[in-house]
Amino acid sequence: MNEPGSPYSNPYPQQPQYPQTPQWGGGQYPGGYGVPGAYPGAYGATPFTPPPKPPLRHVALTRTFAACTMLAWLLIGVLGFLTFATVTANDGGDSTFNGWAHWTSQGEGLPLMGGSHAVVFPGVLLPLLVLFPTLLSSILILCNVARRGFSAVNVLFGVIGAGVATVAVVDPSVVVGTFDNDSSQYVEAHYTFSAGPSAILNVILGVVVVLLGIGGIIWGGKAPAPAPVYAPPPV
Repeated sequence: MNEPGSPYSNPYPQQPQYPQTPQWGGGQYPGGYGVPGAYPGAYGATPFTPPPKPPLRHVALTRTFAACTMLAWLLIGVLGFLTFATVTANDGGDSTFNGWAHWTSQGEGLPLMGGSHAVVFPGVLLPLLVLFPTLLSSILILCNVARRGFSAVNVLFGVIGAGVATVAVVDPSVVVGTFDNDSSQYVEAHYTFSAGPSAILNVILGVVVVLLGIGGIIWGGKAPAPAPVYAPPPV
């Protein structure tokens, strides 16, 4: 069939055979391109396994701090039904009102004369408003969301709330509003104010919120991240 002159014979003479040139990256050279896994870090190989996410530390403790912060906010409102201030008239007789501006003794307010007017505002209202962000941030801390960041928020507003409550303890008359200069002078000249248990407890609860927030900052971190584990090269 391949004899000369046969119609099926190859008209081209046989080509000489040359030795093949070694191909870079083949199996002849370890670590060459195209040999996955020859060395760690070669193309196609996984250099390391991702480290696991570091776990949260002291979850139960930080949640306890958050729950106590919420309880402190609620106690300010509940303890507002206690006596906030005692009003003593210079000509004799005492009267008291609670943190929600209800008179708890004698059943009447300041008997101002000469057309003077005054009104008592709820003494617990401003501390509750100032500390309201701590209630929201504590809910997020219970959900393990940015525990240290929101604990710092609690410290900030706790300091402000304790400062506001301290002003009311030093001078309880700040919750008494007058509408003109004559009324203000009449109140200052005829009455003396002294802080009651509700005003003092507001300060204590504000300090408690600050301490709980500091505890959340200290114990609200994560465990140290483990070092990455390098995977052995595949065989």
